[in-house]
Amino acid sequence: MTLGAELVSRAGHVWFQAGAAEELPSSSALTAVKKALGPEVTVALVLPPSLETPIAPDAVGRLHAAACSVVGAATIAPSAEESAALAATGRQPLDIGSCFAACARSDRPDGLFATVVADECGKALGLVYSSSESIAEAVRCGRGVYYSRSR
Repeated sequence: MTLGAELVSRAGHVWFQAGAAEELPSSSALTAVKKALGPEVTVALVLPPSLETPIAPDAVGRLHAAACSVVGAATIAPSAEESAALAATGRQPLDIGSCFAACARSDRPDGLFATVVADECGKALGLVYSSSESIAEAVRCGRGVYYSRSR
């Protein structure tokens, strides 16, 4: 029995822990691990709370493209007290909106995302376009923010 087959028979998840943002595994290494373990095994990177250098949203997108989840402290919109406490430690949590946008892929040449606007009941109201920045801002403020294609 190969190492990968033995691991799959014993566990359904493989978690890596990052010591620093500069030590993130490469996409090729993650792809090799995923291939060896099989599609039924979840691969995740755990970010410790003491991570001094925050992971960049584009790195989260790269890990996502390699079928690796990222687990760590994240924020949508920190309060003034939380921002001050984080500034004092020199640490910053992941910006969940920017990370979400970094994981999305568009097939449009302008990079925009077709976005369906719906009411609270789920009734579709219309179709708009969103940029990565407008998606991150919409998650941060909790309301629709869209990209104007006429500018």
